[in-house]
Amino acid sequence: KLEAIDYYDRAILLAKENQFLNEEALANELAAKFYLDWGKEKVAQAYMQAAYYCYARWGTKAKIDDLETRYPQLLTAILQAQQDHFSISDTRLETLSRSSILDRTIHTTRSSSSSISESLDFATILKASQALSSQIQLEQLVSTLMQVVMENAGAKKAGLLLLQDDILMVKALANASQNISILSVPLSSVQEIPVTLINYVKRSLKTVVIDDATAQNNFSADPYLMQEQPKSVLCAPILAQGKLIGLLYLENKLTIGAFTRDRTELIQLLCAQAAISMENARLYKQSQLHAQQLERSLKDLQDSQTQLIKSAAFLEAQRESSLDGILVIDANRQVSAYNQGFVKIWNIPQIILETKDDFQLLGFVLDQLEQPHEFLAMVEYLYQNPGEASYNEIILKDRRILERSSVTVKLPSGDECGRIWYFRNISDRKQAEINLQQSNLLLESVLEGTSEMIFAKDTQHRFIFANSATLQLLGLSSEAEIVGKTDFDVFPLEFAQNIREYDERILRSGVAEKFHEDVLNAAGEIVTLYTTKTPIRDRDGNITGIVGIIRDISDLKQAENALRESEQRFRDVTEAAGEYIWEIDANAIYTYITEKSKQVKGYTPSQLLGRSPTEFMPPEDIESVGIILAEASARKESFTLKHRNILPTGEVVWEEVTGVPVLDNCGEIIGFRGTGLNITHRKQAEAAVHQKSQELEQTIDELKQA
Repeated sequence: KLEAIDYYDRAILLAKENQFLNEEALANELAAKFYLDWGKEKVAQAYMQAAYYCYARWGTKAKIDDLETRYPQLLTAILQAQQDHFSISDTRLETLSRSSILDRTIHTTRSSSSSISESLDFATILKASQALSSQIQLEQLVSTLMQVVMENAGAKKAGLLLLQDDILMVKALANASQNISILSVPLSSVQEIPVTLINYVKRSLKTVVIDDATAQNNFSADPYLMQEQPKSVLCAPILAQGKLIGLLYLENKLTIGAFTRDRTELIQLLCAQAAISMENARLYKQSQLHAQQLERSLKDLQDSQTQLIKSAAFLEAQRESSLDGILVIDANRQVSAYNQGFVKIWNIPQIILETKDDFQLLGFVLDQLEQPHEFLAMVEYLYQNPGEASYNEIILKDRRILERSSVTVKLPSGDECGRIWYFRNISDRKQAEINLQQSNLLLESVLEGTSEMIFAKDTQHRFIFANSATLQLLGLSSEAEIVGKTDFDVFPLEFAQNIREYDERILRSGVAEKFHEDVLNAAGEIVTLYTTKTPIRDRDGNITGIVGIIRDISDLKQAENALRESEQRFRDVTEAAGEYIWEIDANAIYTYITEKSKQVKGYTPSQLLGRSPTEFMPPEDIESVGIILAEASARKESFTLKHRNILPTGEVVWEEVTGVPVLDNCGEIIGFRGTGLNITHRKQAEAAVHQKSQELEQTIDELKQA
């Protein structure tokens, strides 16, 4: 038993420390039964009274009634106190004819039983009721209710709680200075009101009035009442059609019995009016929300209509701006829509369009076709098989070619509601395709017929094209043998590396290049190629590869080498004979001259190039030389002339010049080329012979006279 006593006391203590009021009440009741069974009635009486107060604070009236019935001998002190201080009245307050909205009232009997009319005039009641009934906004209603209560109920502090989703929310608190705070916090988060009393009224739906809360009562153990020690306390339920919608809590710290029966009746009347006003406010808010919802729906409808109009405008603009002729036929074979492109392609008369009859329209179109029966058969087939799309080309009698396509129009539900036909005049495109095909054939003929080798590579140095001349050089029989391969797959390593260097330089620089390169042909011979390589670019200017044009100049190189050797032999012979070689243009300006000119004219080639031969002649020789050159140019004939040159030393020497005309591809003279020889010694010898001849003739004449 000692162990049981210890367990009961520990259970009561722990429940009290952790604020488990129901557990504390039950532990006290069980302890009381334990002591009663043990025969210790006085000890049992203390525990049972503690259990009674716990159940009272918890608000379980049924349990309190049960304890009063089963253990009246243990609760004598409490029951006697209730008879003296606490009466439960079922009286409905008929004075104000509000019996439908008032409930039972628990009231400490310290106030007089005067009626409302004895303490408050009717005008005050009417004013308060009107003030509440005039509010339809919940926040304004809450503020007005708190103000009316503080002015007329004798309270120094008030709190309003409303039920939201079965949770009591503190909506307002007011103090003696009539400062009203509008809140919206759960009851569990507020410490300014007695939670035990509030929960009791919530469960019992009774108005509780405590005239002196400092005296012992069923709620004395509430932490708030114990700490704040208010004198008078009132808590009334706010009911709407018998359902709890909120509670009103009032207190007065200064006056005992502040909430008389008259004021209690007034408070209940105000609660009833507040319930009606709150319901009106709820209905008003609901109507406002409904109105806002309707307004939003109307705006959404207007926005949808505007969007629909815009979409229709866009569709109309798209239909009219389309390159295609568009015709829309509904499920009843009636014309639903068309654009001007369709009218223009088929030249449809307005009178047929106005009928909106697809059959009349179809009859007009068939007259313009080369093959009307095939056209009609396809149209009827598609209407009988709405799930199928179509595309084909049709030829008109005027030789136009039209592209025709059609698709079924489906609703979001999947139901077919018509068909759209598209017509496009592709005559120009068809002609362009023919022209392109012919151009491609011509290009292919050029590429295959030319003796020049043409190829193309991508940026990875892989061949993407090679003509027949290229294939012949490489000893290949088809393009497939080289496409996709690189130079390393075709040529020996040394040649492939040289080619790769050229290609990479062109890809990096993006500049075309011309150069000579030696390549090993299919016969194993080294041939000299004159190559032009150009970067390939796309429309954006990006390099996508290289195209090359190659000419085999091996024979030309051999001819050039032979010519060079021949020229060198000629140059050697002429110089051995004491002559120099020269070239002049059509203006008689030196363009080429050999080193031998130094021995003949006394000037080096660099001193003579760009100057005229006449610059080095005595003035009396220039005219005759000019005449000979002019005649040779006019006749395009060779010439030989003799003239004098003035050396840098001032010495005058004789030169014999022989020249032949140089002609362009059109046969026009562009200059002369020839040789020059110093004939000064010859001229001197001729002069000496001439003098000797004259002397001989004179001697003969003298002998004849003798």
